Amino acid sequence: MAVLKYRKPINGMNKRYLQKATKGKLLIIIFVVTFWGKLASGANHHKAHHLQ
Repeated sequence: MAVLKYRKPINGMNKRYLQKATKGKLLIIIFVVTFWGKLASGANHHKAHHLQ
């Protein structure tokens, strides 16, 4: 990430690529968070069911 700060975009293509990359990262993060949330809630539900 530090490399991106020092490298100046020569034209609009670099900016567009960076925006695309950021969007992709956001999508992946959202996907992972929702997936992890489903796993966690599933585990909690299983635990609660097991304790009863």
